[in-house]
Amino acid sequence: MDEAQAVKNSRSKTSAAIQTFPADWKIALTGTPMENHLGEIWSMFHFLMPGYLGNIEKFNRLFKKPIEIQSDLTRQKQLSQRLKPFMLRRSKSEVASELPEKTEIIRTIPLSGSQRDLYETIRLAMDKKVNCSVC
Repeated sequence: MDEAQAVKNSRSKTSAAIQTFPADWKIALTGTPMENHLGEIWSMFHFLMPGYLGNIEKFNRLFKKPIEIQSDLTRQKQLSQRLKPFMLRRSKSEVASELPEKTEIIRTIPLSGSQRDLYETIRLAMDKKVNCSVC
């Protein structure tokens, strides 16, 4: 399956449909195996090797909650070791050395009124969260 991020939501119609596809072996290709949470990894592995990471409830209990909520580094290492034999990661230079370096264009857009207030509220909350995690 190319662009496997299409099945990152285990409750989507796409994920349900792909589970019914008969195959002797499966492979999933994606540039972004996870964007938002560990459930996306579980969903892809559920397609590839059903049961390998347990059912979703067990995965959430053993890995997702401890890693994402409790910052449990031991569980994170356990999950990484479990997934490592099945994941190939390549750098940009290995994949397409002829591509140019990343270009960034930064544009400043002034916010006003309620937009500015909302942004500042979120910014202060995140700043406090980031600084507290370093404490």
